[in-house]
Amino acid sequence: MKISGASAAFHFRVSTPMGDATYEVEPIDVMTFDEQGRITSMRAFWSPADMRKL
Repeated sequence: MKISGASAAFHFRVSTPMGDATYEVEPIDVMTFDEQGRITSMRAFWSPADMRKL
């Protein structure tokens, strides 16, 4: 995780079953926060190249 001011970016891995297969994707999320620490925006960055069948 990287934090800069009221923003944070983090890389993570998600595995999810779809039909008879399981897929894994590794996005990067970028969030901004208000003074109370509540999320004010969120963007996820990924492409089909980041997804793979397990």
